[in-house]
Amino acid sequence: MVNDILNANLASSLIMHKWHEGSNSSKEFFIRSHINDIYACIGNVYFDKKFFKFVTIRRFNFMEWCKSLNAPLPEFWFPQGWNIITKDHYLLSEDPDQDFDNSLDTNSNDNNKLKANQRTKIACQEISVNLWKEHPEMTISDMLKHDTIRNLGGSIRYTDGVVRKWLSNVAPEHVKNRRGRPRKVPK
Repeated sequence: MVNDILNANLASSLIMHKWHEGSNSSKEFFIRSHINDIYACIGNVYFDKKFFKFVTIRRFNFMEWCKSLNAPLPEFWFPQGWNIITKDHYLLSEDPDQDFDNSLDTNSNDNNKLKANQRTKIACQEISVNLWKEHPEMTISDMLKHDTIRNLGGSIRYTDGVVRKWLSNVAPEHVKNRRGRPRKVPK
């Protein structure tokens, strides 16, 4: 894999061309600044853990690299049921063969350049504000589980922690300030 990064067969966060004095980026972002560490890794001499923690590979690029080698995709990064929406967004589906609309990230209007996650955040927040008007007793946890937020808002594509942050930004004060375990209702 490191050899493929060096030969630009696998895209990484390292810049492939040569660093020069007028560059806007720091020298450490250029692959040639780390050539000794890379050759040492390829030759099984040593592995610089600190350097390789610095290098990142995007999921889409890794998937393309695996396809070029006819290698299976690792399940830790591509669990069964995950489908690609765009090169930056993935969706966990009940039906692994389901095709998704790629129009989520394509915009003909230049003034509206929101990413899919930004549009989902806004949709979830707008829906939750309206739901809290109708049901002021709902907690943020209740709101996370609400079908309208999950399906219509699109929160099903994101982790509960992310959606919880989105909703807590627009939650009414009495909901934000609620702490601890709910009280038991006497029978």
